[in-house]
Amino acid sequence: MQGDAMPAESPAEATVHAPRRIIDIAMAVTVVAALVLTSPAVLLGEYLRDRTDSDVFLVIPLIAFFASPAALILFCVRLGVFWRRLDVGGRWLRVAFAVLVVLGFVFAQSNRLFHRYDKALRAWTRPPEAVPEFDFMDAARLASESGEENERAAVGHDLLCLPLLFEKPAEAEAHYRKALAIRRKLYGAEHPRVALSLSHVGMALESQKKYVEAEAAFREALEIYRKCGAGNEREVASTLQDLASLHFGMGKQAEAQGEFNQAADYARNLSHSDPLEGAVRLDELAQMRWSQKDRDGAEQLFLEVLALLRKSGTEQSFEMGNTLWHLGAFYRDGEIYEKADSYLKQALAAFEKLEGSQGKEQVDCLEDLAGSYCDQARYAEAISLFERALAIRQRDSGPNGVMVARLLEQQAKAVRNLGREEDARGLEARAKSIRQEKGLKSP
Repeated sequence: MQGDAMPAESPAEATVHAPRRIIDIAMAVTVVAALVLTSPAVLLGEYLRDRTDSDVFLVIPLIAFFASPAALILFCVRLGVFWRRLDVGGRWLRVAFAVLVVLGFVFAQSNRLFHRYDKALRAWTRPPEAVPEFDFMDAARLASESGEENERAAVGHDLLCLPLLFEKPAEAEAHYRKALAIRRKLYGAEHPRVALSLSHVGMALESQKKYVEAEAAFREALEIYRKCGAGNEREVASTLQDLASLHFGMGKQAEAQGEFNQAADYARNLSHSDPLEGAVRLDELAQMRWSQKDRDGAEQLFLEVLALLRKSGTEQSFEMGNTLWHLGAFYRDGEIYEKADSYLKQALAAFEKLEGSQGKEQVDCLEDLAGSYCDQARYAEAISLFERALAIRQRDSGPNGVMVARLLEQQAKAVRNLGREEDARGLEARAKSIRQEKGLKSP
């Protein structure tokens, strides 16, 4: 009926309403994109990352996560400016807004899980006492007990093993085998990730003194790495090193020596394309020689690493700092204190200059240098270094970390040697309190 027809909009009203319509259209498009695409994008990105083992696909959920805040911003602008002027279509948009808020809350909870997981991964290289147990263990359990069979769950099992490997190796073996089963299902029998899990299983078996089974696991891992070809030189060298260490422990000196030499050759070849990675492998081999009381062989390898890093122009690196520190500790162990102090001071200076250097590296150098001063009865200088190390430890891991207790005990010995018995007892009492809180015995 003509009486029910809506009055025509005047040109002036059309001009006023045009910006609102543009915002409505843009908002509707963004809302649809956020609602329709966010969940599938996250799932697709995670699926492709797990299947291809490539983090490049994580850009898909990243784009999706940006879409949701964009939609919320547009909603806020729309509702804040034109709230009283919403018509029937606007009411539907308000419903959509409420739905989006709920979905945003759900994604926020999901992001908490992702955040915990990422913190646990970063914890891999951090000192155990600097990692709150809630973040580390809870994130690992969330990943491993999710009921999923993907790389995240496998890494969760790996993370759970870190505190168990030497204290409860049988439990560590069980988790490593679960990770191995998941990776075999995901990638097939011959994949570098499968070889990684086999190496982990080998370490757990070696900790239980199941040497024959450990040897079989390491050999299978080595065979897979070699079959996978180029790009796995680092893993081949590392697995050869594991086998050499195992065989040295079993008394199979000839086999161990052959594997050690192969590992060194791989590390040297690797250094041509990746000097830092080659240096890491050679440094670990030098430490192995040192642990076997082959001081001449260890010193030769340590000095080879220093020469390699200097020649390749990578002196400003963590690898250089680590090698200087290891060489300083090596000379201190041999009571060659002049060289020990020199290399430890160089290592400390290197770590202090590095951008992003963690306190752990500096504390390690300070602790060893202070120990060297104590060996030489230079107690006042040692106490000053212990105090610096203690300040960094407390800053990074809180006042009640296990390593804080150890530093307090070492400092107490130096203080007592200066005749300050009361101060020494105070330091020891604080260290004892920390250990009791952690359920640990005093040394």
